Amino acid sequence: MYISQILSYLDSLSIEYTFEGNESHSILSVQSIKKASQEQFCYLAQKKLVKQLAESRAGLLISNKKFCDGNTSRIDNLLWVKNPHYVFAKIMQLFYTQEPSQQRISDDSSISKCAIVEDNVLIHSDVKVGKNTIIRSGAILHSGVEIGDDCIIGNQVVIHKDCIVGNEVIIETGAVIGGDGFGWAFENERWHKIPQIGRVRIGDRVSIGNNVCIDRGAIDDTVIEEDVIIDNLVHVAHNVVIGKGSAIAAQAGFAGSTKLGQFNMVAGQAGFAGHIETADQCQFHAKSGVTHSIKNAGVYAGFPAYDARKWQRNTVKSQKIEELAKQIKQMQQTIDALRESEAESS
Repeated sequence: MYISQILSYLDSLSIEYTFEGNESHSILSVQSIKKASQEQFCYLAQKKLVKQLAESRAGLLISNKKFCDGNTSRIDNLLWVKNPHYVFAKIMQLFYTQEPSQQRISDDSSISKCAIVEDNVLIHSDVKVGKNTIIRSGAILHSGVEIGDDCIIGNQVVIHKDCIVGNEVIIETGAVIGGDGFGWAFENERWHKIPQIGRVRIGDRVSIGNNVCIDRGAIDDTVIEEDVIIDNLVHVAHNVVIGKGSAIAAQAGFAGSTKLGQFNMVAGQAGFAGHIETADQCQFHAKSGVTHSIKNAGVYAGFPAYDARKWQRNTVKSQKIEELAKQIKQMQQTIDALRESEAESS
């Protein structure tokens, strides 16, 4: 698609913009700022990401001049708008549309003769299923899905377009792999959906519990590395990376672009803010609120999460606050009485 076609589309939406560059330049797809090539577009909507422009070779940048501070010398085509997040959402809608549903096992899928496919399974085009893999009834595999050998895909599991599942993976009933991430842009008092075009990549020997939701990446992939175990009702948002050998208990949640280190242990209902990283060999107690990056291995608890031993000591102390308050009040009364006595004697 030529940039001129993109600009015409923005004109049809009455979006104000300023373009600098070559309208006849061809754009084929989207990519993140660092990875974008001359055939791809990207967007920048936060000033803190401006350093990434130094590594970008994007064919088109969508942004607001106030975010860029003149750091766009490597990019030839610049689209300046008031709300780049919103404009990015609309251009993504132009490039990427939903595929039509299919109600059969597609003829061009590659299903191993050693695989077991139960009744009422829907398999779309270009799906690959390895040997000795079991697909339970009610599962849906969208186009381009690849599943390795010796896997078990449970009842009512949905694996969306182009997602990749390694070998010896277990996905329990009702899990959704590669559903759309929570990508929206706000403009004119309404929300506009940003198509999510990344994938989910699941490594070997991963176990995923019942009703787990792992969202596809916005542009880059969401990644579950090998030997990870995930309990029921866990949510993994777009572009999250779960490190090798990690264990995640029920109802934990990971906001977008969190990177969990290798061999992390996450207890139930722990929550992770977006765009943070944890070191390898970390443990997080139940209901921990991880709001910032964790740079050192250790055990963490509380909200915001910090060293668990300190948290435990402070928790014990906090339970004695009422008692301490009474003691302080009694001491103050004693001091006041002594002062009154001194004043009377003088």
